[in-house]
Amino acid sequence: MRITDNKKTNQAEYTFNAAYFLITVATGNIAHFLISVATGNTAHFLTSVATGNTAHFLISVATGSTAHFLISVATGSTVHFLTSAATGSTVRFLTSAATGSTVRFLTSAATGSTAHFLISAATGSTVRFLISAATGSTVRFLTSAATGSTVHFLTSAATGSTAHFLISVATGNTAHFLTSAATGNTAHFLIPAATGSTVHDDYYLNVQRQKQH
Repeated sequence: MRITDNKKTNQAEYTFNAAYFLITVATGNIAHFLISVATGNTAHFLTSVATGNTAHFLISVATGSTAHFLISVATGSTVHFLTSAATGSTVRFLTSAATGSTVRFLTSAATGSTAHFLISAATGSTVRFLISAATGSTVRFLTSAATGSTVHFLTSAATGSTAHFLISVATGNTAHFLTSAATGNTAHFLIPAATGSTVHDDYYLNVQRQKQH
């Protein structure tokens, strides 16, 4: 609330701001703070000491943007962040310290694009990335540090083409590549480093067999 002294009218001017503050000692310290202005902005803040420190923060403006923030100390540090705008974009961020560090990131727009990102430190580093658009294209990326470095890459489009790529460091370097199109052509490429370099091409063999017949 803002009060201004007007010498002519000797009246107070109010901006319609409202603030609420509450402290309860019996169950634990709690603070609740709310601000509502002419633009529609709102802030909500909560802290509870009995069960664990928790912070909840929300902002809603005329554009529709929203932010949600949460921290829980009892079970493990956790952060949840969400933003929703008029375009439909959404962001989610999560971190858990109890079981292992984890990060999840999601973005959904009017086009339908989606991104998923995950990191787990307990079992080994892992990254997964997914994009789904109106065309149906999909990308997945995975890395595991516990058993050995591994990369998995997949792309599926309306044409049906698919690519698979794998690398294993524990047993030896290996690459596997597969492409399947509407024509049925397939290519398989493998290199084992332990026994020696080897190349196998199914598409080339199929072409040679067709020529023989």
